[in-house]
Amino acid sequence: MTLNNQPQKEKYIGAVRWMLKKLYGFGGQKSTKSEQFRDEIGGFFKAGALLEIVTNEELQKLVDEEHLLAFGKTIKQRRIEEKTGVKSTERNWDIYDTPAVNRK
Repeated sequence: MTLNNQPQKEKYIGAVRWMLKKLYGFGGQKSTKSEQFRDEIGGFFKAGALLEIVTNEELQKLVDEEHLLAFGKTIKQRRIEEKTGVKSTERNWDIYDTPAVNRK
C-alpha cells in the first residue's frame, strides 16, 4: 500500500465498520435480509482483498473489533454460548468470602 492509497484505505475501512455495525444490528436473528446482507459484506471483503486495499488479517481484526463492540464478547465466546445454551456470565463469589456459619 502506497501513501497515495491511504485515503482510499481509510474510506474502505470506514465502510466496512459501518456495514458490520448494520449487520450486528440484526442481532442473532436469521432472516433473508440479514443473510443477503451477510453475502453482500462477503463480496465487499473479497473486493477489498482483491484490490489489495486491505489484507484478510486486517479484515478479521475489524470483524473482531466490531463484534466485541456490538455484543460485548468475542465471536468465539458467542459461538460457545449458542452451542451450549449457557450464558458465560461471571458469578459473584464474594458471598463465599465469609465463613459458612456466618452466612444466611
